[in-house]
Order: sequence, then structure tokens, then C-alpha cells
Amino acid sequence: EAERHFTEVEVDEGKGSESSDTKNKETINLGITEGDSNKKSRKTDFQTLPEPAAPPTDFFKHIRAALAHIKSKQRSWKINEITGLLSHEKPKPFLKVAGSNRRYFCGEIEVLPDAVITILEIDLSDKRGLSTLVMRLPPDEDEAIGNILDALVGKSGHWDRDLVNELTDMCTYVAHPKELSNETPTEVYENWAVRILREF
Repeated sequence: EAERHFTEVEVDEGKGSESSDTKNKETINLGITEGDSNKKSRKTDFQTLPEPAAPPTDFFKHIRAALAHIKSKQRSWKINEITGLLSHEKPKPFLKVAGSNRRYFCGEIEVLPDAVITILEIDLSDKRGLSTLVMRLPPDEDEAIGNILDALVGKSGHWDRDLVNELTDMCTYVAHPKELSNETPTEVYENWAVRILREF
């Protein structure tokens, strides 16, 4: 919001306001929108700033709802998650959403200590289309996720399927439900979870 900033200025009221043998000057505070029309002084103009962008909604609540359903069916499984911001060495249109870098969600479903399923979900709050990536990574592939995400941005929001096949032991692409919103019925998330489970 615009704030008022007051500047102290000295204004000479002229000979008629004080006796000629007095040389005192009166200090007057002028606000940013105030002015003296008699002396033709203009009011200060300022440009209205655009409304700040609304903070992005938590798009990942949808994948979390599907994973919660998986957890309810397989209580012994552990599900961990991290989120972060996509980045790229060059500016790319896909990189930005709602004025900031697009976010990603990485979930790990630990079926067994040596069997972990990794899920990559991208913030699609701008209604872009992109499937959920479900994969099994080799134990020694520490940089696979970063490389996959970097390639995703480089390919303008499309999974680099050749790279994904090269870096993973298993991978599949699970389509999102047609409509994801605050009114999405629970059954839609359950169906999404079932389609993810099918790939295990």
C-alpha cells in the first residue's frame, strides 16, 4: 500500500502576513496529496502499484489425498515427502507460475526397506497438463531426480521419457483426474490412488 511520507518545507507567507521588520518563516507540513491552489502548486502525483499476486494455492493437497488413501490401505508402508522449487540455467516459460518458480513434490513410498517407489508431481495450478511420474530408482542414482526435473523444464513442461527410462529401473505415467479442485469428491482421489497402486 502507498504510505504517506511528509517532508518539512519552509514557506514564505509574504509581506502581508507578517510585519516588515520580522524575518521569521513559518514551517508548514504538506502531505503528498495537499497543495496550495492559490499559488498554483501541484499536488504530488504517484503511480498506483498493481495488486500483488495472490499466493499460490497448495496444489499438492491433491496428491497428498491420494497418498493418504494408499496409506489407509497399506498401513505398514512408510510415505515421506519433500517439496522444492524448479530451477534451470536458462529462463523458460514453464519455470514460472503465479509469479514465482514452479514447485515440485517428491514422495517416497517405502514398500519394503529395499523397495521404494518414488512419485514426482509438479504444481499445475495454472491448469497445464502433465502426468504424475511413478518410478523405481536404482540405489546408487542420487542425482536422478534433479536431472529429471531439469530436463522437464528444458523440454517446456514435458517429461523426457528417454532420460527417465535411462535413469530408472521402472517408470510409468499416471494421468491426473480430469478435475482437481476444492470440490473434488473423495472417490476421485481413491481412484487416482488405485491407478498408482496398480503400477507397483
